[in-house]
Parts: sequence; structure tokens; C-alpha cells
Amino acid sequence: MDNEKMSPQGDMGAAAVKGTKKANVISLVTRFFIALLAVSLIMLGFTYVKNNFLDSDITWSLSEKGELTIKGEGAIEALDPLSPSEWLDLESGKKVKSVVISKGITSIGDYAFYKCQYIESVIIADTVTEIGDFAFQGCTKLKKVVVPEKVTAIGEGAFYGCAELGAITLPKGLCRIGYDAFYGTACYKSDSVWSGGAMYIDGHLVCADKEFEGVLDIKEGTLSVADCAFSGCGAVSEVNMPDSVKSVGAYAFQNCDGLESVRLSDSLSLLPEGLFHGCKRLTTVSYGGSGKADAGFRKGGSDFSVVGKDGKVREGF
Repeated sequence: MDNEKMSPQGDMGAAAVKGTKKANVISLVTRFFIALLAVSLIMLGFTYVKNNFLDSDITWSLSEKGELTIKGEGAIEALDPLSPSEWLDLESGKKVKSVVISKGITSIGDYAFYKCQYIESVIIADTVTEIGDFAFQGCTKLKKVVVPEKVTAIGEGAFYGCAELGAITLPKGLCRIGYDAFYGTACYKSDSVWSGGAMYIDGHLVCADKEFEGVLDIKEGTLSVADCAFSGCGAVSEVNMPDSVKSVGAYAFQNCDGLESVRLSDSLSLLPEGLFHGCKRLTTVSYGGSGKADAGFRKGGSDFSVVGKDGKVREGF
């Protein structure tokens, strides 16, 4: 009897079986190489930990050696200080030893690395323009930080309590330094940053000595004065600010009980909120610039006069 020829349907069925077997083999080979890559990465010092950050386009990965790398476009959003950050939750942050904030990140949100006490170093990309409130507070092992040139604002308590932080580099274009941004750092113990009753970091006046008495002349070349910089300096009677100062922080002279007169920089474009809050003895503020006063400029202040270069009282302040 002649052998029957296989039908077209039979040909298709056989081809499907062969295709399935081939796909299975490819899948197995692919899985093998993925597994091999993962093992290789671990042997090279990388651990495969990668997550989306706060449902945004920002991701983070952590190496076996403890280097946290954050990548993406946009801001690292503010975190809730009562809830651990994703990386702090990794064995209470013990695994995070260093931080690399990559190009594309534009700002570091409030509390972003709050109490990540094992971080020893941080590298911040030059695309970052702002560091939020308490962003690195309590990073007690952090020793050095270079703030990029494009950063214009450092928030309140940003590096508060970073006890080993003794090397800080700040950009010239920095406009705002929040209250106690560097309080409790090793810088406070360095004689090199103190001059004439005030603490300066790269041309920015961070704070004043609360025990200083008499007339305080801010150094020529100073670029900015931090928020609450002179707060509680009750024995300072007079402050003279050079025209090199481009910005002064809110409540900079708060509760300076003995302050009677202040000469402000004529380069200031804004006289901020509560600048002389609680200065009960203040009578005269000299300011010959073309800037404007914030709506809360006189908040909590005495009935002082603002006089121009000609010695006449100026309206609108």
C-alpha cells in the first residue's frame, strides 16, 4: 500500500511544535545569561537593587559596597520625616555608605537623607539647583560636601548635626542659606572660618557669635547673609554691611535686643520678612539701594526709620 502524504494541516502542526521547542530553548538560554550577568555583577561589587522612586521617573540602585546612586530627570521630592525613606529603610540605613546624585536631578527635597547616619560621602551633580530643609540632617559620618555652582538655595537645617562635616564648599551664586543649615558641623570648631564675630564659608556669612559685643563690621567681599544669622546677638549695637552683599536672609537680625543702627548693602534687591523682628532699640537703618521691601519687612520690628544716602527718610519701607 502506498504511503499517505501528510496533509497541510499536519505540516502546520509539526512546524508549530518545532517553533515552540525553539522558543523554549531561546528562553532558557536568555534566562541563563541573565542569571550569569546577575552573578557577575554581585562578584564585581554590585547588588541588583533598583526601584522607582515615589512613582516618578527617578530611580535608585544600591551597590554591594553601599553606594546609593540616584538617576533620572527632575526633583527628589520631599519626604515625611516620620516615615523612613526607601534607602533608610534598608536595615535602618546601615547599607548606605555613599551617595551619588546623577546628572538630571534638579533638586534634593526636604528630609531626603534625614538621619542616614552611615553616609560618609556625597557627590551632587551640577544640575542640582536647590537643597531642601533638613535634607542631610543627622548624617553624622559625612565628612565633606561640595555644593555645585548652580545651587541658589540651601534649606533650613540642611546639614544640621553632621558632626564630622569639616570641609564645605559653597558656590558664589548661592542666594539663600536657611537657619542653622550647618549647625553642629565640625566647621563651627574651626578657627579659620571665624572672623570679627561672624562665621564665613566661601564668602557667605552663616552665623554670628551670640557673645559678640559692640560694632560688627561684616567682611568686605561677603556675598550673602543667612537666615537668622544674627538671631539672639543681644550685645551687638551696630552692624555695617558692605555693598558686596547681594542677599540677606529672613529674620537675619531677629531679637538683637541691643541693636540701634544698621547699614545695609545698597546691592540688596529685597529687604526680607522680619529682618529686624524683636529689635526694640533699633532707630535707624541706612539703605540707598533700589530694591524693594517684602510685605512683612517690618514684622515684629520697632518704629525705625530707613534713610537713604542723603540722610533723608525714605518712603515705602
